[in-house]
Amino acid sequence: MHQRVGWNCPIRVGGGTRLKVLDALAMGMPLAGVTFACSGISVQDGKHVPMADSPEAFIDQDLRVLADSVLRANLAAQGRDLVCRDYSWTVVGRNLLLAYGEAASLAARKSESQVRRGRA
Repeated sequence: MHQRVGWNCPIRVGGGTRLKVLDALAMGMPLAGVTFACSGISVQDGKHVPMADSPEAFIDQDLRVLADSVLRANLAAQGRDLVCRDYSWTVVGRNLLLAYGEAASLAARKSESQVRRGRA
């Protein structure tokens, strides 16, 4: 059986890229990526994902990850931990509920202010 030892994300334009990165990290896949593909995700270069923005540097990072089993294991563990800590459904849901609560509170204050001005 073939064991997957890595995944890469050389995507430099397009949409949905960040979900692919998060999916790979959530599965514990070591990942080499370009800055664009990981933008907006709190990954750190070398800790979660070795970054490379030129084709040559990307190939070098990819080969480095493939050649070093300890690096692969560390990237996989750190990436998975990051996703579980910052991007799990529980965390995202909690943040979404907080945002909805803040929006509802702001809307209620705005409505009360408009009612007061209408009475004055």
